[in-house]
Amino acid sequence: MSDRPEGPVHTYETILQDSLDLYFEGESFAKTVAKFLCNKRDIHLEEEEAAKVAQSMRETPGPIAMRLTAPDGVVLAFETEELTESLEDLGDLVAEAASPLIDEMIEKAVPEIVDAVRRSAGDNIHEVKANIQVFEGTVSQVWGKPLRTLYTILGIAQEALYRVQDDEDRVLKETDSVGDLETISMFWQSLTSLHIRACRTLAEILVLLEAGMADGAMARWRSLHEYAVTMSFIAEKRGDIGKRYLLHSNIRKRAMARDIANHVPEEALDNQSDVELEQACQELTDTYGTPFKTPYGWAAEAMQQAKPTFWAIEKEMNMQGWRPYYGLANQSVHADPNGAVFSLADDEGPWHGGSIFGLCDPGANAAASMGTCVAVLLGTCPVLDWTIAAGACQKFVEQANDEFLECHRMLEEEYQTESEPEQEISE
Repeated sequence: MSDRPEGPVHTYETILQDSLDLYFEGESFAKTVAKFLCNKRDIHLEEEEAAKVAQSMRETPGPIAMRLTAPDGVVLAFETEELTESLEDLGDLVAEAASPLIDEMIEKAVPEIVDAVRRSAGDNIHEVKANIQVFEGTVSQVWGKPLRTLYTILGIAQEALYRVQDDEDRVLKETDSVGDLETISMFWQSLTSLHIRACRTLAEILVLLEAGMADGAMARWRSLHEYAVTMSFIAEKRGDIGKRYLLHSNIRKRAMARDIANHVPEEALDNQSDVELEQACQELTDTYGTPFKTPYGWAAEAMQQAKPTFWAIEKEMNMQGWRPYYGLANQSVHADPNGAVFSLADDEGPWHGGSIFGLCDPGANAAASMGTCVAVLLGTCPVLDWTIAAGACQKFVEQANDEFLECHRMLEEEYQTESEPEQEISE
């Protein structure tokens, strides 16, 4: 049984239209028109007279021509042509007169609309969820195989993190060449913090893929790629690069604090906290040099650049081959004009935004980037069981890539077959 109340449920359009009808069919509007038309004949109407003329106008059927009875009893005839010529001026007059009434009408209508939506919300939400569940079932039928493999990769990535966290003594011993204990600890902290974010991002991507949100999944893959590149860079450069990476958060905090102070002053840091943050940043600049203040200043010394960029770090790791996909992902992250005319889904999709098309690239890319994160985390220590686990993960990455491609090709072939017109067989 539905909980929706009996009787018609008004939509926004019907509520507003009813209000407009009441105004335009009412006496106020009729008096405005009567005064306007009589003024065209140099006849001035007082309020009482206008009310009488308006009444006669309202009793005259048909919009094609109009006959009004003036105060002196003279019948004024307004034919179609004259009414048409006056329509623009009359429209301006009516708009000016009706403006405050329309504002009042909207103010009264909003609560009615809110109430109507609330009354029907339960049924609507149930219907929306039911449609999404049905659609997600379709996505699973088409893409279920590679999605299950992607879940397997996520499980391996999480297990890799547990291995590193549970075997801290071996981790510190195997990487003692990085530096002192604090530097080694921060080196691993930088890698594990990035790996945690990578696992979380892959989980988000899986949710989006299962919902058929190809563009959203690609946008989140962009972050996963950044984690993979950054982890690779830190692991290769070693030394105090991990320490610099973590300490650089103070530089970012100061930039954010300045933005908040400029635009949301009520949320700004108190004077003492602001001074302490400024001092911390100054100490870091004194220690690591002026380039440390730039957005990627933590990598400045390792890159031998005064102002390194993510692109430069990506190229340093020989991972610039992902650049076209990264640019494609940007279309869904930013208000890129190309995003208005291009979608990975390649079709308009159901109204709730999902589509069974376009999941290959974000899915395969996510598998590859997560595989890189696992390889970096486990490959930093030359331990046999970790090396084996990283190799097993790579096999699943290759499997996921093949499965995503296979599903994409099957879907494309099926779609092309359905789109081809049937050929008539001649006798």
